[in-house]
Amino acid sequence: MARLNSFRFKLSHPRGATRLAGGLTLERADGSVVAPGSYEITAESSLGRGLIKLSAIVIGAETYITNPLTGTWIKASEGASPLAAANPSLLIAKMLSTMEDPTFADRPGTGGEYSVQGRAPAAALQSLVGAVNEARVVDVLLVVDATTFNVKRVRIAGGVTDDEPADPSETVREFELFDFNASIQIRAPR
Repeated sequence: MARLNSFRFKLSHPRGATRLAGGLTLERADGSVVAPGSYEITAESSLGRGLIKLSAIVIGAETYITNPLTGTWIKASEGASPLAAANPSLLIAKMLSTMEDPTFADRPGTGGEYSVQGRAPAAALQSLVGAVNEARVVDVLLVVDATTFNVKRVRIAGGVTDDEPADPSETVREFELFDFNASIQIRAPR
């Protein structure tokens, strides 16, 4: 991940969802990352029974978010957006660096991919969910391109907080990563 200039991503939840700060429940998200610290993310989330579409652009220390009622962009103060801390690049890098007991999930190189499974501490997801129970661990499955060694998919199974109704142990989060080193520009909204 460190050698990539950019990539696009999608986050989905085949089972469960991710509870964000402010009571928002993240259902799915997609966006782009440009090194060394810019990313944009659009998320479908819910608050109670209402569906809310949120977007954030982070460029270095500056964060812009959409007003969920009007859709207009505003410059956000630090900590104002639950999406501002959810840097996909850092989250995936943390997952890779803290993964324990990695083993091949299938024969290496099958279909041009390596599947590696292991476990990681819940703290690896702290940038996404906020407070975690540091005693918890999650099951991780990485799918890596056998030629480029880029991580193409990350499947994270298990709850990471003590909020069992909102983050049950059956929660499954899946990241799909693609368009590696594509020409992506992230700019402040106008």
